[in-house]
Amino acid sequence: MPEHIIRFKLPEEESELNIMLKAGGMFSALWDFSQWLRQQLKYGHEFPTADDALEKAQEEFYRILEEQDVDLDSM
Repeated sequence: MPEHIIRFKLPEEESELNIMLKAGGMFSALWDFSQWLRQQLKYGHEFPTADDALEKAQEEFYRILEEQDVDLDSM
């Protein structure tokens, strides 16, 4: 199996390194959020307004990011 080495020039590319190190958590967060959205569409929801739905989606998005230890502000 071929071996691959990824190099980063620090400190200039520290943000790129951090993104790569968090890629697994970011993928998991996106998957979890897509599944939450799918459930809302497939099984229905009780949001009375679009604003309520967006507020809940934003809340869920940040809850999932926190659960996956992904901090968008630190990238």
